[in-house]
Amino acid sequence: MDRGAQRAMILVDHFPERQEEAFDYAYKYREFSGYEEITELPAYADYVARRKGISESDKGWRWHTKKAVSESDLLQAEEELGARLPKDYREFLAQHGESELQVRLPEDSAELCFYRPTELATQRSNLFNFIALTEDDPENVDAYFREEYGVAARDLLPVAEPAHHSRCLVINLGQGERFGWCFLWDHDGAFELEQAAPSFDAALKALTDGIAKRDATTLNFLGVYLD
Repeated sequence: MDRGAQRAMILVDHFPERQEEAFDYAYKYREFSGYEEITELPAYADYVARRKGISESDKGWRWHTKKAVSESDLLQAEEELGARLPKDYREFLAQHGESELQVRLPEDSAELCFYRPTELATQRSNLFNFIALTEDDPENVDAYFREEYGVAARDLLPVAEPAHHSRCLVINLGQGERFGWCFLWDHDGAFELEQAAPSFDAALKALTDGIAKRDATTLNFLGVYLD
């Protein structure tokens, strides 16, 4: 049994309040072995019926909040980053914290996982190091991004990633008129930023609206590929 199936079984056996989460995993990965004990449960059959009954008009997304963030956690994150966080993103962390935007469609599902504040500084370094991996002079990377997108690559802060995919939602922490702008980034196009949004709130709205409209570009970023 793989780790995903083990996790799902633990949730079913010991955390009944999280049974729906276990069913989500079993439904998505049911073609793999290890989920049979879950898929044979009567409650799972009811869950499948609900999933199959999701209409085209259903928004197709929901929040799963884990733990809100305290002011001291936010201040510590800003100290580690050496930069202030945009107001709307700060408010999001205070309300949702480390959380998931869950996509639930009749035949597929996905999760956009938001990082906890203690991870942010490391994630920013990891992103820039990956982008600059093939460049002898990192300054060339920043120069390219400034020319193409009006931001420096080293100022891009990853704040969320789709589960099981090397992609992320990034916020520009660089001061100036594009402070707080958001973009979508994919490791397959390391020097490309897409879906520019003038704020974190605007980026979230674009994502949730895209899910509700079943927009292929939005769903593909999240790892959902509709036929």
